[in-house]
Amino acid sequence: MPTVDFKTRTEIVSYQSPEKKGEWVIGIDLGYSSVKGMCSNKYFCIPSYIQKVPDNAARIDTPSDTDIVYKDEEGGIWYIGNLAYDLAEACNLTDNYEELFGQDRYYTNSYIILSEVGTAIGLMGNQYSSRGDKKIVIQAGLPPLYLENGKESVKNVFGGHHKFSLKIGKMDWKDFEYDIDPDDVYLMSQPLGALMSATLDKNGRSIPNAKEYIKSDIMVFDPGFGTLDLFNVRKGNVVGSNTDPDGGMRKIFDKTCNDLFEVYGRKFTISQLQNYLEDGYIKIANKSNARKRSLESNSYSFEKVLEANSKSVFDRVIDNLIQTYNIAENYNYILLTGGTSEAWRPYIFEAFARANTIKIISANANDPKLSNIYSNVRGYFLYRLGASR
Repeated sequence: MPTVDFKTRTEIVSYQSPEKKGEWVIGIDLGYSSVKGMCSNKYFCIPSYIQKVPDNAARIDTPSDTDIVYKDEEGGIWYIGNLAYDLAEACNLTDNYEELFGQDRYYTNSYIILSEVGTAIGLMGNQYSSRGDKKIVIQAGLPPLYLENGKESVKNVFGGHHKFSLKIGKMDWKDFEYDIDPDDVYLMSQPLGALMSATLDKNGRSIPNAKEYIKSDIMVFDPGFGTLDLFNVRKGNVVGSNTDPDGGMRKIFDKTCNDLFEVYGRKFTISQLQNYLEDGYIKIANKSNARKRSLESNSYSFEKVLEANSKSVFDRVIDNLIQTYNIAENYNYILLTGGTSEAWRPYIFEAFARANTIKIISANANDPKLSNIYSNVRGYFLYRLGASR
């Protein structure tokens, strides 16, 4: 699998979906690697990475379409996503891993700013529709293990008064000022979003097979960036969920960074690795210790290292799934969702090739134009669109 397929994407795509009377519903999945969103006129994805721009920094290149810049009320400038990765690499900036990947990251600059950027993108009008004077309603999600403890924090971060500016690509700065009632911020379990997506069509209506799915024994398999989330539905009853912090893409990247250090003596961070996924090569300089110094440098492909670590993490995950859940006898369906499931898709079908009692379905089957990375947030959006007050 090419390394670029592991890279967190940046895209804002105009896309027509149903609207709700009196409410502008925005589904937001604020994950460890990316912010995914969906509303009535678009879906979008941006990397979950920010960097504050130093006061003496200056840009001389022309903005690209993926550039996202945020300005806070005090005039501080923050780069978002790919632009932030570039700044961190250029200025040798370090990452706060607790802020990026910690369980209690809700009141960090990163989480707060990304929540506002995601909401702002969701509020922008286009050729399909615009918010007008509708009140803003947010439907988000959390891994099952973190839902109860994190619910109020997420409501508080998205709720309240917000004022900032945003610049995307070559567009002019756009000012945002809005209020959200914390009671209009809703949370659900992430894998439940996938189940909603698998049972609802593009208009938010139940598909013919919806009852069959709900009444069957289903394992929702959601390997994301930070965690692997499992959600068990048996005969219409939610009987359990589990979150594995070592079953996602972060573990794959961690192992890859460690392997590169062992071989080349260069320590890479996960954020730095994102910059090299485009072509799959790292550059290593070898400095001579001789009195007359010379410089030697080479490029090295890490595609095979990344692929081996992806397979290694998958093998551990699938072995645990088989041993712990006896999945071949206890389940009728495996429902795939999440970005890492896209990378693991060939492995998954190979692992279950002879399991004739299990059917593998994809959470984006009702709208295959959308990548499976959007399945959870699509489920959030469509569920809240049809929910009564």
